[in-house]
Amino acid sequence: MNNFIKGKGYDISCKTMTSTGIIALDINKEIFIAINNKRCIFSEKVIPFSDIIACELVIDGESVYKKSTSRVLGGAIVGNVLAGGVGTVIGGLSGKSKKKEKIKSINLNLTLRDIENPLYIIKFYEYKGTDMLLDTIKKAAEEWKSRISAIIDKEDSKSK
Repeated sequence: MNNFIKGKGYDISCKTMTSTGIIALDINKEIFIAINNKRCIFSEKVIPFSDIIACELVIDGESVYKKSTSRVLGGAIVGNVLAGGVGTVIGGLSGKSKKKEKIKSINLNLTLRDIENPLYIIKFYEYKGTDMLLDTIKKAAEEWKSRISAIIDKEDSKSK
């Protein structure tokens, strides 16, 4: 798979293995690259930084982090603050605690400026009987969430 990337002429600044292949950044060309490997058949997805309008870290189907361009947010901030505040109060009053369950999936969802394919899902983890590398995978997902958030901020600052 590394030869596939080298053969494309990318100047990779960082890359990470995921459950389906490799994700990488070429900072000079300002592109996000995903190389998927299905049974030794490689497919490539190249996304210009300017086409990334939001990212969301999803663990077991629940959103744990969202970041959008300032052009997308608008009135959504007020709604999230109000709902989040009420949810926090109600949750704190209930007195119930959740038992920690095994994590079954970790995905990073990218919302793109692409009408035909507006969502690109990066699968970092799918539980398959063992979670030996889970802490490492969680850390990688968090780092990529932060990288994509920084890209969104950088693109926002260009448009001002």
